[in-house]
Amino acid sequence: MITVPRHVIVDLLPLYLAGELSPETRDVVEGYLQTDVVLAAGVQAAAADSFPFEAAGVPAVPDLELQSVRRTRALLARLRWLFGLGLAFTAIGLSVAVSLGQGRVENVHLMMTDYPLPFGGCLLTGIGCWVGYQRLKRQLRG
Repeated sequence: MITVPRHVIVDLLPLYLAGELSPETRDVVEGYLQTDVVLAAGVQAAAADSFPFEAAGVPAVPDLELQSVRRTRALLARLRWLFGLGLAFTAIGLSVAVSLGQGRVENVHLMMTDYPLPFGGCLLTGIGCWVGYQRLKRQLRG
């Protein structure tokens, strides 16, 4: 039988637990695990922790990683939309009117003072988008 150093077996353990080893290499790892009780106990614990839901009787969800990626992409797209809409509605709500006369600025005032309902509504919508953006950003962090 071939003597394999412990660190080589430890390097092979992730592939062993994933079932990716060839039958010959699997036999070598299993033979080594029969001689090293501590390492074998660690492998058994790791194998038991790999699928905690299946051990509890809950079936594994197929393509869980793909579903997670799709959900994250959708949340990031929503985050971008909220940012853009918040920026646009805030800019519209804070629009200014500039009066020019004789080559200089005579008057600058917020359009909200002349048309409070449409421009105030845009500003409130922009604030709502920013609140949604911040909440979603916290959700993606945590």
